[in-house]
Amino acid sequence: MNMTHTNTTHTNITHTNITHTTRLSRKEQEDIHRITALCRLADGLSLSCPEDGDEYWLLEEDTTAAAFLAVYKTEETIWECYAFTHPDFRRKGYFSVLLEQVCRYSEALGEPELCFVTDNKCPAAMAVLRELEAELWNEEYMMEYDVTAAGTAFGDGTSASPASLPDMELDMDIRTTPEGLLICARRPGDNPTADGACVTCRLSLNGTGAYLYSLETIPALRRRGLASCFLMQLIRHLERKGIRRICLQVSGSNEPALHLYRKTGFRITETLSYYLY
Repeated sequence: MNMTHTNTTHTNITHTNITHTTRLSRKEQEDIHRITALCRLADGLSLSCPEDGDEYWLLEEDTTAAAFLAVYKTEETIWECYAFTHPDFRRKGYFSVLLEQVCRYSEALGEPELCFVTDNKCPAAMAVLRELEAELWNEEYMMEYDVTAAGTAFGDGTSASPASLPDMELDMDIRTTPEGLLICARRPGDNPTADGACVTCRLSLNGTGAYLYSLETIPALRRRGLASCFLMQLIRHLERKGIRRICLQVSGSNEPALHLYRKTGFRITETLSYYLY
């Protein structure tokens, strides 16, 4: 979360109160968690609201938290938005009120495009996006590797078995950084003091789960099976460390990465759609 400044404003609309802040209080954090959990239960959502937002707009009816809109300034020209309304307070126009506040605030900041995220499981949310005439911009897939199911086939045709993948033992170096674990791999015989590595990625660990991101093979060594070998070697290492589930997120337009992850044994568990307004 952006903690460099706090800007809290209040707007009274009939029996509602809107708070705009960059720093959530404990009560506001609890309100957001409660609304999100109720929406997930009522609508069957897998989508949740990340907790490191840059701006939040929270709406109360009387003294009850009824809706919120969170903004993540991923780019100067695009703000990623997550909006949730308490199931008991819907059809009152509260999302429209919050959206108006966000649009008004963004006018002085160059009017960035608002990018709304949905997992396509809530008909009401999809209806709102159609009413806004929001345009589908991109899709991303959440993928998962179930370490405990290694060697079994998934319903989508992928397999968790690495038997058919090339086998090459890479020299791996694991470093702890402020952003999480940095994994670097070199081919056997490569100069260990040379700058860079043939394959790198980052990992965030949480109990028996791991989140993998920023996987990259240097361009000159792509299409040689190094990334596949790297992933399987990393999976074996994580299994020995007690990790049971590895997750990652990949763009729907990144066909090479999708092919790599499917071949390695990852399966798609969720599709996130991004709509520009």
